Amino acid sequence: MLRKLQRLASLKRKDKKGQAIIELAFGTMLVGALLTTMFDFSLVITSKTETLMMARNGVRYMIMQGLSTNQNENEANRVKTESAVKGIYELNHARRSKYVSLTKVKALQPKNPTLIKNSQTGQNPVYVEVCEGVHPIGPILRGTINVCSAYSGFHSSQSKKK
Repeated sequence: MLRKLQRLASLKRKDKKGQAIIELAFGTMLVGALLTTMFDFSLVITSKTETLMMARNGVRYMIMQGLSTNQNENEANRVKTESAVKGIYELNHARRSKYVSLTKVKALQPKNPTLIKNSQTGQNPVYVEVCEGVHPIGPILRGTINVCSAYSGFHSSQSKKK
């Protein structure tokens, strides 16, 4: 009886020889997937912070340009703001272009602005939206993740003088 038990125990031990290697392989794949997913989420969070910062700076730039009653001048300021945001983006992301790309910059000013007086502060809104596309590398997140941030502000009494 004792010999039969010893023979059964030795058979079970022989079956488990490769078990540790298989467990190590599965564990390594799981840890690798977890680490790349953490990297992808950190890219998304960083992109959200950066797009919000770029949108905020775009609004500040538009406000500092001032508001004019001339529609052509306001359109030129809007285009300059979008170009400035794109230029800042290109400077900051020269090395990260493999994982993150700028997808949209949109700046809006009032259609029919009036000269702002101190009593009309907050009447003419400014809006900038910036979107980035994040390209994840991990196995869990797929495709391009669009991260958008918008910021709005108001022209104060700092209107352009003619």
